[in-house]
Amino acid sequence: MSMNIYNYFNIIRQFWSTSIQSELEYRFNIIFELVSVTGNLIGSLFVLSLFYTPSTNLGGWSLSSAIVVLGIYNFLEGITIMFLQPNLSRIVRHIQNGTLDFILLKPIDTQIWLSLRILSPWGIPTIFTGLTLISIGLVQSDAVFGVKFFIYSSIMLFTSVITLYSLWFLIATTSIWFVRVWNANEVLRSTLVAGRYPITAS
Repeated sequence: MSMNIYNYFNIIRQFWSTSIQSELEYRFNIIFELVSVTGNLIGSLFVLSLFYTPSTNLGGWSLSSAIVVLGIYNFLEGITIMFLQPNLSRIVRHIQNGTLDFILLKPIDTQIWLSLRILSPWGIPTIFTGLTLISIGLVQSDAVFGVKFFIYSSIMLFTSVITLYSLWFLIATTSIWFVRVWNANEVLRSTLVAGRYPITAS
């Protein structure tokens, strides 16, 4: 039976509501996540400070540009923590336990169920940190702001999220044939970490 968009939004809203309630059951996790995000941010900025001074330009990248790159990394990492890791990593588990058949029989699009069933609020601080770094880097740079600038930037961010999701989903679904592909997901995350800083600024 087909479902309209309103029904999908309603189901996803209920999914996310139950996920958040379950995650917030342990309140100490909030403090731990904030401390973790703050520590990662301070460490990343400290590494940048080792290579940059106000007049330094490494590999054609200024400090403000490097901060934007770091912000994009944090934004994508937040998306990964919030959606990709809690959902797509379970595909392998469903295949190993033989429970994927029950999901296929549900009256909802299987890809939507597997991709959006769980929302982890612990990615929100990282997303906020990423957007903040992007804003700070752009303000400090000589970028010319305008409607086209924000449209193009939004399209690029959205495209990067879709690309990351597609790669993660592709790797996760190969577990149908290879069963154990968790290491491949870790390689993908390591590749994302490699993009924390400008590659040519080395």
